[in-house]
Amino acid sequence: MNFKGKGMFTWILNRCEGGDIGQIIKKAQEAQITFLMPKIADGPYEYEANRPYLKNLVEMAHAAGIKIIAWQYVYGQNPIAEAERAIIELKKYPYDGFVINAETQYKNRPSQAKTYCQALRSAFPEMFMALSSYRYPSYHANFPFNEFLEYVDANMPQVYWEKADGTAVGQLQRCLAEFADEDFIQRPIMPTGAAYTNDGWVAKAADIKAFIEAVIAKGLSACSFWEWHYPRERFPELWEPIAETRFPGAEEPEPIEPDPEPEDGTFWAVCTAANALSVRSTPIYYKDNRNLVGYLVGGKTPEKRLVYEVDGIWWRVGDAEWVSSNYMEKISEPAPLTLEERVAALETEVFGEARG
Repeated sequence: MNFKGKGMFTWILNRCEGGDIGQIIKKAQEAQITFLMPKIADGPYEYEANRPYLKNLVEMAHAAGIKIIAWQYVYGQNPIAEAERAIIELKKYPYDGFVINAETQYKNRPSQAKTYCQALRSAFPEMFMALSSYRYPSYHANFPFNEFLEYVDANMPQVYWEKADGTAVGQLQRCLAEFADEDFIQRPIMPTGAAYTNDGWVAKAADIKAFIEAVIAKGLSACSFWEWHYPRERFPELWEPIAETRFPGAEEPEPIEPDPEPEDGTFWAVCTAANALSVRSTPIYYKDNRNLVGYLVGGKTPEKRLVYEVDGIWWRVGDAEWVSSNYMEKISEPAPLTLEERVAALETEVFGEARG
């Protein structure tokens, strides 16, 4: 399995379109972005800052024909714990793939890399996986490239031309040449380009455009960029080449289908909570939130959901998704939601400051 087209890494989702998942999907569709990559874990820990957003992101991206490839940053001190965390998080939602972001902490740790990858692959033998790491292996001889590449389907080197404007194409060419060496296990290369700022340097739009065009000219199936927040929120001039450069052969995202008409025994309801309403896996309230699985959007753009079952004050709005009817209002026979309504109804801020 190989991905086609343009992708974007997302680091902290509430910094992307203010946490409005619908707006992320809308902008991704407009730019013909075919896959998004949210962070789900950091070492052996869940990446809690993104927890409230992931379910909606996966569901709405899939409805729009966009793939979701989750990623984890790994450190190598406890590879089994890191693998276990990745497995736990990947089982929560139907992700389309997984990226291992391994850098300096895994240098001189080939056995740990192999242990981590073996555990991960044993749990997901068919899942698309990729390695995100250094662009020039000649600079990092003590990094266990092959121990990772043995278990992944693609290589996603970080071709970051930071503080070297005008060299994007040359750096891509050198990256491809170095990984073509017979010393390395060969995997399709899906390079990641620079669309960010660091230490006073800001990527240039011309370099981003040249990078995408070079990827296409070399017949590579896909490329991606680090990271959504910068071109969308801080340097909009960087979004233009990402959005306007078309990737031949990439599948066009399909439009979001309107909501179905209610079936017998179901009814429509709208969230009346001021900001967001907790969604629980069982019709029980636990103070420790052990059954908390997500949120419904309230506020100015409240979310509509079909109610399938009533159990006291609890209404079931999906498979193992229960909400309190104290913060829901039954509405009669609404017209199916339009694309614009669905986009507007997605969450902007689930509760206070994001954690983690």
